[in-house]
Order: sequence, then C-alpha cells, then structure tokens
Amino acid sequence: MNKYYLLVLLILGGLMSGYAQDGVVVVQDSSTVATQTSQKAYNNGIALLNQKQYKKAIMSFDSTIQLQPDFEKAYYNRALAKAEAKDIKGAMQDFDKVIALNPTQNNAYYGKASILLNQNKQKEALPLLDKDLSINPKHAIAYYQRGLIYFTQKDYKKALADFDNALLNDSKLTNVYNDRGSAKRLLGDLAGSVKDYQKATQLSPNNAVFYNNLGSALRMQGKTKEAIRAYTKAIQADPNYYLAYNNRGKVRLDLRLYKKALTDFDKVISLKKDYAYAYNNRGNAYYKLKQYKKAITDYNQAIKLNKDYGVAYLNRGISKEMLRDNEGSCKDWKKAEKLGLKSASTYLQQVCK
Repeated sequence: MNKYYLLVLLILGGLMSGYAQDGVVVVQDSSTVATQTSQKAYNNGIALLNQKQYKKAIMSFDSTIQLQPDFEKAYYNRALAKAEAKDIKGAMQDFDKVIALNPTQNNAYYGKASILLNQNKQKEALPLLDKDLSINPKHAIAYYQRGLIYFTQKDYKKALADFDNALLNDSKLTNVYNDRGSAKRLLGDLAGSVKDYQKATQLSPNNAVFYNNLGSALRMQGKTKEAIRAYTKAIQADPNYYLAYNNRGKVRLDLRLYKKALTDFDKVISLKKDYAYAYNNRGNAYYKLKQYKKAITDYNQAIKLNKDYGVAYLNRGISKEMLRDNEGSCKDWKKAEKLGLKSASTYLQQVCK
C-alpha cells in the first residue's frame, strides 16, 4: 500500500521560533521607575522564553503586565509561554487580549489558530487563518496551515493555491514542497508531483518520508527503477521506516523479483508485526513462487489483523483454488464480494457454480 504523508508542522514550536523573538526592548530614560521596571521584566521574560523556561517567563510577563496593563507584546509573549506550558485556556485569553489592544496584530489570530489546530479543531481555526491572511497577505506559514486544512478536507485545488502562496512568500519551507507534491498527485499532475518531491529531497536529503513519496509518484509514472532508488534512499535515511520497505517490495513484486520482494516484506513484518498489508503482500510473493501454503498462512494473518480486508480474502481464495480447495476458495470469494470487491464476483461466476 502506497502511503503519502501529510507533514503537519509542530505548530506551537513553529510559532515560538517564528514570532517570540521580537527583540529586547531597549530601556531608555523614563519619567517613571515603574516603566523601567516593567521593561526590565519584559526583557527578562523574553530571555527566559528563548531558554524554554516557560513558567519563569510567565512570571516575568506577569510583572510587566501588572505595571503596564496595556503592554501588547507582553500579553503576546505570555500567550506563547502559556501555550508551551500547556495552559491553553490562559494562552487563548492572552491572545484575545492582544487582539483587543490591537485588532491588526495578525500573529495573535495565527496563535489562536495554532492552538485549535493542535486540538484538531480545523473548522474553528480556518476563519482565524483567514483573518490573519487578510491582515498580512504575505504570511507564508499561515497559507501553509490553511492549505493543510483544505488538504484534509479533500479540497486539493484550494490546498494547492495556498501551498503556492506559502512558497511564493517563503521558498525555504521544505514541508510545503512535499505536501504540494501530494496535492498535485491527487489532482493528477504526476510530473508536477515528482518535481515537488524532488525539491523536498534536495532541501532535506535525510528525510525518509520525502523519498518514500517520491518513489510512490515515480512508480505511478511507471518509472520502476527510479522508484526503487527513491525507496532505497528512504531506507538509507531511516533503516526502520517500514513503509519504504513495503513499497519497494511491491515494486519488486511488479518486476517479478519475488525473492527480493520477500526480503523486503520480511523486514516490514520484523519492524511492524501488526501491519496487515505486509502479510498480504508477502502472501502474494509466496503465491508467485508457487508456495501456496505459505501464502495462505500470510493471508490468514492479514485477515486476523483486519477482518474486513477484502483483498486478502480474494487472494486467499485464489491460493486455495490452486490447492484444489474449491469450497474454501468460494467461501473466501463470497466474503470478498460482500466487502465490495467486484473482481471476486468474476471468480464466483467462473468457478463456483
């Protein structure tokens, strides 16, 4: 089974690195000691925030806000610290305060959207990202996050448009190339998909997921040798990446390299014993090698792991037929037919009368 990964950023982490560093406030002569004290506390809070000492940072921002209740940046950075400290309610309240003080502060809308996305509340996050982008139409990461929402909603054209805008404003967002490649693939643009996956691997040459996706797109183009090379690079990047072994095994199966395919599927199963697709695929390799009993054993395990795995029932029925177990094969094909496999109906009509 080919699997394309949608790579969601660690949103709060990205938020921190992107916007917490608004610079240290220079403490100048002030008419009041309170203002100087407030700014000193704020500077200390920024330093602690950058050091990931979130609770101490919150305390410093608390001191700032007590002395200067309308200090917008203090509320904003306290919201970041609270979000990292898992005080989600407090973070949302602080972002709301920022918006109340300055309705054009787009990063506050993005901060709220990020928290909601981490809670898988995409519907609620979407209008906040819209607002962010209406204020700052060059906010690349907001385009990316909105594109991910559209992608998961299967609105691939809107996702593609947002990924385009994200890269237009920041061409170094590596994950966007990968996800835009996936959107293009699903829209039928395989050449564009391959190009984006290749760009992602160039920018991040040790990312196994990007190579795996590239391999799958190449396979869909019929470029099997190139696909195998891409899957192999995925495995080199992450020797425990079972999906790449599985996908390389499927290409080798297509190329009738059955023993090499078996080696790949064996590796998948050693890494992930509950992966039903690998047992089905290894069963197919055994079938091609005319080892029907071993094939049936693997199909049994695939079905044990997923009782609704129609393809495994179909394949087990075919192997049973080769062992002259017509009753067993017909029973499996009937089950596959019930699970929606049209090809099972053909076997039933031709063999089971």
